[in-house]
Amino acid sequence: MSIHRVTALATLLSCPAPLTAWAQGCPGTGNQPLPTVVSYAVTRANGPANERQKESHEVSVIGGHATDGDVRIDIRLSFDVSSECGLPIDVFDPALSVEQRLRQSGSGSAGRVFQPASLDRRHEHFTDGSNNLAIVLRTLARFGDGIETVAFTIGNSLSRVATPAYPFTVTRSPIDDFAVTLSTTSAAIGTEVVVTAMMPAALQLNGMSGPVQFTVEPASAGRFIVNGGSSRINYTLLPPRAETRFEPAEVQSPVNATIRASLPIGSRTATFLVLASAGVCRPIGAYAVTPNGIVLTVTNVGDRTCPTYIAEMLSLNGLPFDSGRLPALTPAPRTSTKATEPIKPTSKAYRPKSTAASPPSSSSSWTRRFRSAAGTPQVGTTVVFRLTPTSLGGSPVVLDTFTVTNLRGTVPIRDQPSPRP
Repeated sequence: MSIHRVTALATLLSCPAPLTAWAQGCPGTGNQPLPTVVSYAVTRANGPANERQKESHEVSVIGGHATDGDVRIDIRLSFDVSSECGLPIDVFDPALSVEQRLRQSGSGSAGRVFQPASLDRRHEHFTDGSNNLAIVLRTLARFGDGIETVAFTIGNSLSRVATPAYPFTVTRSPIDDFAVTLSTTSAAIGTEVVVTAMMPAALQLNGMSGPVQFTVEPASAGRFIVNGGSSRINYTLLPPRAETRFEPAEVQSPVNATIRASLPIGSRTATFLVLASAGVCRPIGAYAVTPNGIVLTVTNVGDRTCPTYIAEMLSLNGLPFDSGRLPALTPAPRTSTKATEPIKPTSKAYRPKSTAASPPSSSSSWTRRFRSAAGTPQVGTTVVFRLTPTSLGGSPVVLDTFTVTNLRGTVPIRDQPSPRP
């Protein structure tokens, strides 16, 4: 080896090799101490940068708000920390002792201010490779919020080893109020009422800690319709806008009802008058055989609005059909009591109405094509037509059969007297 190569190798070996962060050890691991806090500023997360320069330890936010509900903490550490090293930041209630926090398995007022994800002690926060660290905490939404004092520490606040606590104060204003609106304030059975709960503010989903829940009092006043069917259970949707449909029950005399939309942070109500209904709902039907299905028309020739039905067409001969939703039918004009003439197939170019379209609830007749995967119904096929009322107090099942004797004919749907709860 030449003298030049020996000299070059000696020079290389004499230079100290750069140590990685893992070789040096991250703060809190082994014998490496955790940094302390030289200074810190608590501001709104979307506030201007010059607010952080004031090093304020007080912040005012709107609890749970998507843009004005986050709290930012900017921390200047006592020494630089590699961006590859995570520092545990613990937020807690400084008024509680270690024993109290262990006994409650929580963090007191901190748990009432911030979302649980913000208080996860296992979550590590990273610097930018310097002595600057910034973390963002999301607040929970509540009505009538006030002032809460919390603190953070680098490390574990439940440790038996004393760690410095750095307190700050969070003032949460209530979120914007929400209201319940109804498409109509009074109606009788057979009417669908659109119920809307609207929250004007943009909210964090987790900040709400739950969905909107609709209830009606008294429960006998009606029910909420879910996915075309009906259910007595409460119907829930997520904010900021939640919408469902309510169908009044049949009553003998008017009933004052209260429809309530509830959130974990509070509730709002709207009053509704369930009107008494009288008369008879009398649906009659007519069918027309079409390629791969049957077109059915149902007309209400009674003097009372028919409730919403789930309409199904089956077959005793093993010919399967799909099902549909038959909306509430108003009484037909008194000038005629005949069923609406069904759509008559004339040629292969016949195109039935789309099954996706539904007539408005104010219509007195309803037409739909029931498709069959088994082909065109043949003469002699026995068809079962079933109506299941969704309204409170309706008959469980209205079931009628007819036999395909021609390309078109009538469906002997039984007269439906006014159901009783």
